[in-house]
Amino acid sequence: MNERLKALHVPGILARLGLVERITLTPEGISFEEQRRLTRALVRKGYRVFSFTYHSPSLAPGNTPYVRSEADLRVFLERIEHYLRFFIEEIGGRPATPFEVKALAGRCSEHPSEAAGRIRLSQGNQLS
Repeated sequence: MNERLKALHVPGILARLGLVERITLTPEGISFEEQRRLTRALVRKGYRVFSFTYHSPSLAPGNTPYVRSEADLRVFLERIEHYLRFFIEEIGGRPATPFEVKALAGRCSEHPSEAAGRIRLSQGNQLS
C-alpha cells in the first residue's frame, strides 16, 4: 500500500469502517474462522508459505490480554491446534522451520517449477 496512505492511517480507518479486514495468522485475538478465511484466500492467490505467530508470554495466563486465565489458555491452545489441523488436513500444508523455508526459497529461486504447489507453515513465536 502507498506509504502516504499508511502515514495517514487509511488502512486503520478503512478497517474501522468495515470496508477492509486486517487479519493475521495468530491465535491472539483472531478467530479460527478468520484465520481459515485468510489462508484460503491467500492459497487462491498463489501464496505457499505462511507464518503463524504468537507472543510467547501468551502461553502463561496474565501476561497478555489474550490469555488472562487458565480457561483462556485452554481456548488459546485449542485455537492453535484447530488451525494446524485445518492447515495440514484440509489445505495439505506441512509445518516447516524457518531454516527449511529459507532453504526452499533458495531452491525456488534456482528452479521455480520444482517447488510449485508446495505449501509450508513456519510456526514460531515472537518474544516480547
